[in-house]
Amino acid sequence: VSLQGTLKLNQREAIVQQLDLHTAYSHLTDRYEMHYATFHDFNDYIHKVRMKASLHHSNVSSMDIAYFAPLLQNYPVAVDLSGQMEGTVDHLSGQQIHVSTLSTIVSGDARIDGLPDTDSATFHITHLLCSGSGSDLTRLIPQTKVPSLNWNTLSAFTYQGTYDGMVSRFQTSGHLSSSLGEADVQLDMDFQPAQAVYNCRFSTTGIDPGAFLRQSRLGRVKLDGTLSGSGFDMDHVNAQVEANIGHLVWDHETYTNLVINGL
Repeated sequence: VSLQGTLKLNQREAIVQQLDLHTAYSHLTDRYEMHYATFHDFNDYIHKVRMKASLHHSNVSSMDIAYFAPLLQNYPVAVDLSGQMEGTVDHLSGQQIHVSTLSTIVSGDARIDGLPDTDSATFHITHLLCSGSGSDLTRLIPQTKVPSLNWNTLSAFTYQGTYDGMVSRFQTSGHLSSSLGEADVQLDMDFQPAQAVYNCRFSTTGIDPGAFLRQSRLGRVKLDGTLSGSGFDMDHVNAQVEANIGHLVWDHETYTNLVINGL
């Protein structure tokens, strides 16, 4: 471990300014504070030590944080990180957060409750801007890997909007631009059941979802409507659709100006 900076340390707080910290897994720069009632609070770091950080061009690994929060050893990930953060591990907020890992970039203002258990933690993100690929997404969020969705066909995407909920059960609203097409989306999603449950309002200028949904007969679609139900593959899908379809390709045949009410 290598640490450079100006340190203020007492029984209530530890503050490092002009921070330049290198550990086995991470590199932090700028300013980092820890506030506590006594040094004994470090025995319950997750709940009792309040952190405040201003980070720029930093790289953070969960393996280092796991020294204080061992559960994070089960979620090894390293991210490039900038932004302003404050709170305890289990109640953390941030402004102007910019996170990147693999080819995925996420920015926005966030509040996260329930870390370090990423399965049950809730994320409240505004001014969300996320770009990446489907293959990255399944590596970072294994809960999204379901047999009926072929994430590898989503070679690139950018999403702007809001996000509220857990990793596996959430609500989001925003605009999606992707290698498959574009859509405005309001989505409630639950990946926890064996067959994913969803409720979605959508509007597309043109999207090609067939390969993503593993439905080779389905081609490009332009539509507005709602979709609610469970399951994605035809053997298990149980969904209700109400949609005005301007353009649909099915089995290489093109259909226009369709209205669907039910499925």
